[in-house]
Amino acid sequence: MQRTSGWTDTRPANRLVIWLTVAMVLVLALAAFATGCSNDVSDALKAEQAGDLGTAATLYQEDLKAHPDDLAAIKGLAGILYMERRWDEALPVQEKAVAMDPKEAQIRVELGFNYLNHQNAAVKAVVVFKEASKLQHTAQYLGFLAQSELVAGDQTAAEATLREAVAVDKTYGRAYDLLIPLLEKQGRAAEADQVRRAAKNAGVALQTAEAARTMT
Repeated sequence: MQRTSGWTDTRPANRLVIWLTVAMVLVLALAAFATGCSNDVSDALKAEQAGDLGTAATLYQEDLKAHPDDLAAIKGLAGILYMERRWDEALPVQEKAVAMDPKEAQIRVELGFNYLNHQNAAVKAVVVFKEASKLQHTAQYLGFLAQSELVAGDQTAAEATLREAVAVDKTYGRAYDLLIPLLEKQGRAAEADQVRRAAKNAGVALQTAEAARTMT
């Protein structure tokens, strides 16, 4: 007969209880974190929808103090700062949103215009407008890209982008309005006339005089 010591090893059972307890604590902590975060963002969204942008911005900022990588709060705050024309404050928030979300086109457009119109950073604008136009291949976004390329001094790239915009949507008038004076400025009158005829055939009303003024 095999002799027993009379002592039962309960350590595996104890470890199981401990692990289950730890797991439950972690689940509850994560649930509390998620609930707090969503409440902050939810309240900010309600304030934003009510037109109270100041309160919404404050709520987003409060949320980000506790959760600095909360993408919903980052995007919400970036949008409000952009709408309120707080360009310098918006810049780092927009940049973080773009870095965190590789598939967000709208914030890239807003960041691009911030770079282009308020930060004297046309080259950076080209980068984000190019990303946006790849995410949403529209004539409008290509037109934004071409504008930044013109400001950056790359007329060759701008011409190619504008021709691409016309190919995507032959009724997008802004592309013609930028392309025609660009060609005329380079002494390419015959090509400009070809583009003008293409616009007429597409039923587009041109405003090239205004476009030419913006390029001087």
